[in-house]
Amino acid sequence: MTTMRRILALSGAILFACDIQDIEHGIVDDAEQTFPTRMAEEYCATLFACENLDACGDAVPYASEEECVQGERTALEQMRTAARDAGMTFDATCVDRWIAQFDELGCEGERRAKHLFGEFYDAVGCQPYYGTVPEGEDPCVEIVGTELSNCGQNLYCYDERECYPIGEPAECECAEGTRCDYVEGYPGCLPLVGIGDVCGLPDGTRTAVCPQDAYCPLVIEDGMVVESACIAAAPLGAACVGDHECASGTCEQDVCVAPIPWVCAEPFAPRHFR
Repeated sequence: MTTMRRILALSGAILFACDIQDIEHGIVDDAEQTFPTRMAEEYCATLFACENLDACGDAVPYASEEECVQGERTALEQMRTAARDAGMTFDATCVDRWIAQFDELGCEGERRAKHLFGEFYDAVGCQPYYGTVPEGEDPCVEIVGTELSNCGQNLYCYDERECYPIGEPAECECAEGTRCDYVEGYPGCLPLVGIGDVCGLPDGTRTAVCPQDAYCPLVIEDGMVVESACIAAAPLGAACVGDHECASGTCEQDVCVAPIPWVCAEPFAPRHFR
């Protein structure tokens, strides 16, 4: 055999051995191989871009973005191993939704995020791996070594009893110029109006949603609640009595301060799956 043929044969053997190793570990999909790194990097890049990161306190156990990536990736890799061992199915679409949400949410506080994306906006909720228990059937259980359950795709396990559908980020689909909010106690679409426009009736009914840097006050005249109109929210450092009065959405010790980035909350951290 010529030297070139020996090289080609050796290369082929190495590639074949690598393929066999991947198959033995049950990971042959590139999206599944790379998702711990992709998800960790996007989350940590979003988190450490926030100027007010210190406000997260102990909710962020990392001193640097590099440490964050390592910690989150390791947690996801451990979760992946446990999920594979349990025979669960990888959900690439769910992972893409999580990664997109980190970029979408950025450093917004909870109040501003809900103004931008709807009152019912929340963490995506889906699992990177799912099981086989269908909706309405029981019992469902937690997968050992993870926070995953053996419920089917886009379902969650309630109290280890039954699988229920995971809620979408918004409870209503609204047209341009409207926002999802409470309408008589239920999710509904309200028009987005400007400063000075009517936003509430004397009986307390919300009729519209104010701009992002404004709010709808409760107006009382002569002891009676009257029609409300949107007014500008207060800037950082201004006096306040409630979060709703601040453009940042955060009032602490009667002063408007920068919001705590909602992305630092535990439900948004990839490690919560571990």
